Amino acid sequence: MSMLLNKPSMLCLGKPASMRSSLFLSSGFPSSSLRTLPISMFHRRLWTEGEPKHFSSPPFVTLPRCQTQIVTNVVASSPLDDEDCVVAVKFLGPQLSFFRPNSSEWTNVRIENPCFYSSQVIFSKKDGMFRIPGSGGHIIGSWDLHTHKQTPPKIQRLRLRNLPERTKTQRELLESCCTSVFLVESQSTDETFLVKWYRKTLGKIRRTKGVMVFRLDHKGNAIYTQDIGDLFIFLSQDDIYCEPAAEAMYHLDQRPNYIRVLDDDWFFCINLASGGLEVCRWRMKSLSSST
Repeated sequence: MSMLLNKPSMLCLGKPASMRSSLFLSSGFPSSSLRTLPISMFHRRLWTEGEPKHFSSPPFVTLPRCQTQIVTNVVASSPLDDEDCVVAVKFLGPQLSFFRPNSSEWTNVRIENPCFYSSQVIFSKKDGMFRIPGSGGHIIGSWDLHTHKQTPPKIQRLRLRNLPERTKTQRELLESCCTSVFLVESQSTDETFLVKWYRKTLGKIRRTKGVMVFRLDHKGNAIYTQDIGDLFIFLSQDDIYCEPAAEAMYHLDQRPNYIRVLDDDWFFCINLASGGLEVCRWRMKSLSSST
């Protein structure tokens, strides 16, 4: 499933029901699905009220030694009908592309550092920049909203602090997992968190085994925490967001200081106060709980 590059893709601004979340795959999703733009962070209400709005984007241009068939994620700096909106598409591998809805072409960047190749991009409202965490969580690359073509990106090196003591069994469990790293901002508290998601491969599937959350400061410290206060974090392969539990969508039944993980057809509920390794799960269809 691939997009014909001689045809424009159709972007869609609509309500969450119109988002085609089924097109997200374990290693990304096909760029042909961008005919209906699966904007990450759609839970953050980036759409406007009223009927969905459609407009065309120019075809992708693949940079040398890059690919544009598999997309890691897509984010927007503001609602899609905002005249200052910038859309960022992170492809699996080196290419990062930017597009303004009123523009006739993409701005393409080739990322040199391979630690960013499989990571997702976010838009930081606090910094006004697109940011990508490196694998392992020791580095963040940032691209300015107005100067996308700057190369190399602004690099921030992180120092992991206050790491918890783990038992041998816990260390062996985490070491046996695949680790994904995400950035997320809390608009209500003006905080940025780095989240490590640990998933263990069981046959042909992966299952959530734990998370670690680090609070970032302006000095480049990533401080491990088991307390994010009244906030909760929602995490899935294609989205992450953080907001006060009191403002949660009612059907998610979120609790303060918890992470709710959507992993394939399971919900995983993780109490950060427990160290991030006590996982309770619910199947989406039956909503029956197990551990």
